[in-house]
Amino acid sequence: MARVLNADAADLPPPSVAPIYIPPPAFTWAGPYLGATVGFANGFHSYDDLAGAFLGYPGLWNDQSKGFAAGGTLGFNLQAVSFVYGLEVAPGVAACLS
Repeated sequence: MARVLNADAADLPPPSVAPIYIPPPAFTWAGPYLGATVGFANGFHSYDDLAGAFLGYPGLWNDQSKGFAAGGTLGFNLQAVSFVYGLEVAPGVAACLS
């Protein structure tokens, strides 16, 4: 007597799935950076010194100042997924011409 048995799914090995390739990001914020800043400032000032008016010198006057500003930026960033953190130094100087 011959007997035929059906194969059950539990008898089969699990299907093998190829690993998904995730390419590295094309751009990252990690790394060093350097920058410079240059500018010009122009200020108008109005002074109101009531004590000066009582002491004999003008208590109200206007003044103007002009000057340059310069600075720089130096830093280093690290990136973990979408979070960017790092250190930065940004010294600057301003000089008034008048």
